[in-house]
Amino acid sequence: MTPQRALVYTIYIKRCCISCCPLDCCDTIDFAIKNASGAEVGAIQLKRTCCVCCGLRGKNATYTITFPADATPEMKLTIINAVISIDMFYI
Repeated sequence: MTPQRALVYTIYIKRCCISCCPLDCCDTIDFAIKNASGAEVGAIQLKRTCCVCCGLRGKNATYTITFPADATPEMKLTIINAVISIDMFYI
């Protein structure tokens, strides 16, 4: 969001084709970064670094972020903070 509270980017999870499958079974989880118009402008990929038994967060996960081309340093930091929140609370 901008200081004027306008939406800039939204992060969506791309689920695998098996909707009943828990997220922990996947070796990678992809997220799309979309702009306010709904166009995909960036991506986030979570990749497992160890076995399924260790879960899918913290030390057992790495993230690769492809920032939107027009993202300001402040927006990039906001996306990084969103990834930290995803790691802590969502997955």
